Formats: sequence, C-alpha cells, structure tokens
Amino acid sequence: MNENIPSSILGWSHTAPNGWSVTNSSNMPAGTEEWQGWSFTTKEFWTKAEDQDRSKFELGQGVIAVADPDEWDDNGSPASKGFFDSTLTSPSVKVEGAKDLYVGFASHYKQEGTQTAEVTAVFDNGEKQQVLVYDNKAASDNKNGHVLNKYEVKSIKVPEGASSMKLQWRMHNAKNNWFWSIDDIRLDDQMIVSPN
Repeated sequence: MNENIPSSILGWSHTAPNGWSVTNSSNMPAGTEEWQGWSFTTKEFWTKAEDQDRSKFELGQGVIAVADPDEWDDNGSPASKGFFDSTLTSPSVKVEGAKDLYVGFASHYKQEGTQTAEVTAVFDNGEKQQVLVYDNKAASDNKNGHVLNKYEVKSIKVPEGASSMKLQWRMHNAKNNWFWSIDDIRLDDQMIVSPN
C-alpha cells in the first residue's frame, strides 16, 4: 500500500463485484497501488487520499468505483513512462427482443489534458456503440469541462441480431490528470429518471 491513510478508515479493493471485471492495458505503467486501474473504495478513503472536489460526489454512496490517474501518478511517476488506461466491464445482459435501452449512473469527473472517459456498449454480434464520452473536445458530453456529481442517463440502440450486451467504462489517454468516479448504475428498457 502506498497511501498514508489510517487503518481505521475502511479502504479499497481491486476485486470487482461478482460478474464485473477490470482490465488494465498491458503497457500501463505501475503507479500508486491503491489506484492502479479501477478501484472499489469508500468515499471516505478516497477523499482522505486528497480531496480536490472528490468529496463533492454526493450521489456516490457506500462503495464507489474510482479511476484516479491523479493519485495513480503519486508513486514512481508512471505518467512519465506511459498512460493510465483501465476498463471496468459489466456482466453480460440479455437484450434479445429489445430495441431501446437506457443506462443511468452517477458520475463524478474532472477533465484535464488528453484524459478521456468513455462508456461503450459491446454486443455479442461484434457491434460496439459509444454511449458517452468525456474528453477535451467541445462537442463531447462534458464539453471539455468537469462533470461533478451528475446522474447521467443515455439511450442505447440494440442492433439487429444482438442477444446480449456488456457495458464498459474506460478511462484512458490520462497522465497526471484528474479522476472519474461512478456509482448507482441502472439499466432499463424504460426511460430512467435521475435521482437528483
């Protein structure tokens, strides 16, 4: 462990919830152990690492999922050797017979540099669909800005011939930039009403 956080504060794990998985790029350099790719952490542990608006994620409750290139780069300067690149993948969901799906999730994101965050729907027929992108372009979902404590709701078109789908949250192209935290992920065939 690299973070100097009291052991009385419940911490973190790289073990994904049942059915979920985390994949780090093979050429992602090693940095701070706790933040080496997507981590599952209490908000208290995460904000003790450093606040810098992390505590403003009021929609995040209990254990949250965090990709944090800023804290990752605090040990061994990995950003001088390469990029943070980590993908969180959901379990497979049956989508046969569905035309439109909706995904909702609590999102807490700070933009800097070339850092890019994407949600992609991956179907078993090989098709992929970009659901959301945060990056440094004005046309993106975040319009090159921060997205703090927002419940995002996006639609997904199910392609012909697809019977199952996985969702992927990928944080990449990141050096010593900022962070992305998510929680409260929902998938429905009806429009999702934002809790806030």
